[in-house]
Amino acid sequence: MRAGYSAVALAVIGSVLLVTLVLSAPGSSSGPATVEAALGLDTAGADLDHRRAEAVAALTTGCMAALGITYDATPEPGPMIPDASLDPVAWAERWGFGVTTSVGVAGAPGEPDLGLQHLADLDPGERERIRLALDGDGATAGCRGKATEEVMGLRDRLLAPIRGDLDALERSIDADPQMSTVVDEWRRCLATSGISETDRAGFGARLIARFASALEKRPGADDLAALQVEERRVATAAARCEMSYIAGRTRVAAPRESALVRRLGARLREVGAAIRSAEAALPRWSDAPSWPGPSPS
Repeated sequence: MRAGYSAVALAVIGSVLLVTLVLSAPGSSSGPATVEAALGLDTAGADLDHRRAEAVAALTTGCMAALGITYDATPEPGPMIPDASLDPVAWAERWGFGVTTSVGVAGAPGEPDLGLQHLADLDPGERERIRLALDGDGATAGCRGKATEEVMGLRDRLLAPIRGDLDALERSIDADPQMSTVVDEWRRCLATSGISETDRAGFGARLIARFASALEKRPGADDLAALQVEERRVATAAARCEMSYIAGRTRVAAPRESALVRRLGARLREVGAAIRSAEAALPRWSDAPSWPGPSPS
């Protein structure tokens, strides 16, 4: 099973629309009505993923250099996602969850990891010393883990001053009596397609695990073809139900979110500007030799 596809599937059908509390209702002519619009951030896309991967590599290289270790970290390529421009339902119709349907599909080649190539030429003791500096010992993070946290945790750190307000908004949406109807409709939608899921928490991962388990049994060609048909059917039904749920939740959320944006509009704009500035200052891979990186201590 290819991790890139499973990540896409989780994003399509997982309960992700409020993970960062960036909702999708449209704005208004009088000003932004959503957290997303007020923050003014890129929330997804290959360019953001690439910038982050470059920054992690540069920070990792700098951190290792601070320890006196020459290690040329390479930006990790993002998942090779076929037909990435398709909407969630169309993607599910073609690829399902990307589990059994990815069998035999070639992955995208990535850049060679220069650091790993260098390690292969070292004696075992030196190689282990560098490995510990890079990846830690399980209890303490190494340079790669620290660099990843510094880059991937940037938005959460800068959103911290308003996190309480965003969490309170999410709780208020969940507590709205209208949400019971939205969730019931979601359950009925799944049941109509023979999907016996009633708990939204982790339901996407459970559906993916179902097909991953079937694939681990190494089905023959006929059984694999039948699994692929079933995976597409289930994924398409799940995507349609999830899109309907998102639309329902967005309707419930809209007046509450709009009120939050009116109350915190200036603060949201400040936080958004701080995030954009910090992300613009992230190092590029070519900057790695001169970038200090996160503290190795």
